[in-house]
Amino acid sequence: GQVELDDALAQAVYARVDALRMAGRELFVRGPRYVPIEVELAICVEPGHLAHRVRHAVLRALLPGTRQKGFFHPDELSFGQTIELSDVLAVVQRIPGVRSVKAFKFKKLLVVSPNDVEPRITVRGTEVIRMDGSSDRPEQGKLEVRLVDLDESVDKTKFLVAE
Repeated sequence: GQVELDDALAQAVYARVDALRMAGRELFVRGPRYVPIEVELAICVEPGHLAHRVRHAVLRALLPGTRQKGFFHPDELSFGQTIELSDVLAVVQRIPGVRSVKAFKFKKLLVVSPNDVEPRITVRGTEVIRMDGSSDRPEQGKLEVRLVDLDESVDKTKFLVAE
């Protein structure tokens, strides 16, 4: 239910683990190291659905929320947890009004990578993936949802299926 490790929680964790630790071992309690990620999705909207409502539904399904826990809610992410691109795409594809979805970016933020789209994002045991998706704080994760025929940056030909 919280993102940062406050003093009261750190002391409670220390007291609990200290009672169980082996004599002669040092104990440190630290908060997680957050690893922000960058996700850019392009959505082809099903005919008959309003594009702006579909975009809103996608954002609601992915981002942390107060009423609804999205896919990237801190309570849904844990230490060392790998996130698969296929899981993110499956969540979006189940949203009514989404005809198809493609990832244009799925990677750690500010990490040089030969690919913009990785099949999975892996972190170490003391790291937690972070995606707040706030345009005010892009260093805490970036999420862009673009729509075919609404956003000029989406190439419609990438969604065409050869017959």
